[in-house]
Amino acid sequence: MKNAEIFRYAQLIVNQCAGIKAGEQVLVVSDTLADQSITHAIVGAALACGAEASAIVYAARKQSPHEPPPAVVEAMKASDVVFLYTGASLTHSRARRAAQQAGARVMVMAGVNEDVFLRTVPVDLARVADLTARLAKRIEAAQEGRIKTALGTDLTMRLGNSVVIIDGLCLNRAEIDFVPFGCLVNVPQAASAHGTIVVDGSVGSLGIVSAPITLTIKAGRIVDIQGGKDANRLRNLLASANDPNVYNCPAEWGVGTNPGARLIGVEPTFEGERVYGWTHVALGNNDVFPGGSVRAPLHLDAIITDPVIELDQQVILADGEYKL
Repeated sequence: MKNAEIFRYAQLIVNQCAGIKAGEQVLVVSDTLADQSITHAIVGAALACGAEASAIVYAARKQSPHEPPPAVVEAMKASDVVFLYTGASLTHSRARRAAQQAGARVMVMAGVNEDVFLRTVPVDLARVADLTARLAKRIEAAQEGRIKTALGTDLTMRLGNSVVIIDGLCLNRAEIDFVPFGCLVNVPQAASAHGTIVVDGSVGSLGIVSAPITLTIKAGRIVDIQGGKDANRLRNLLASANDPNVYNCPAEWGVGTNPGARLIGVEPTFEGERVYGWTHVALGNNDVFPGGSVRAPLHLDAIITDPVIELDQQVILADGEYKL
């Protein structure tokens, strides 16, 4: 029964999200952490469309950014549609950029397992896409953003860059989108963010936090990290990178619009970005997004639950509901 459901939702991804056509070259890039039932379902759904579909599995890497083996990169560049179905995300990889530059449509599916797939794909795609697009327009029209929470987050930042809409629709040449869908990403103006971020959800590479982590932000950089053992782990992880650019924050930020998304699992942050009514901020690399120029060896997303979001002093999100 589960395999039948996975195949049905793989058909939705292949047909509606990626718009795969007969004769297209489709590649699923996977690693040893991925549920291969999903790999097989995507390949099967693509074959059912008349596409030439194949899969490559390589040894899993521990963190993002990372690069797949050279042979995988060449296969990606030779494909019309590429699914990046790996544990650690390939979003920030040179390989992903090279595939898009060659014309491939790219769907990133980092950290997705069977449970995530079955919860986040069978939602109202049109409704999620509409809400995400309306939020993007509001953010692009605003000059200032502010994030607040009851735990003490109070961050202001200047806006003005284009928004990346993650609505699950990847229909045009060299486009990128994601599964789970239902999120948007925006890079603030450089050095414009000031205030306090209290992370109470999860942090990429660290998982769900056992106690809140408090980040002090000045001119778009982390200048202090406080909290319990997870704060120490984050402090050590950033220091181990030996690159000052990892303290860039927010490298980007966004809000979630997928009602099926949850903050669960060994590496929950990728899905956590999509949780309806929550927000995230990122640390480190952002040069893959519009307005971003920072290159860093790390990109860590941090989940903030139950925020109040203001645009130009007008509340657009509070109590888990959007006010548009």
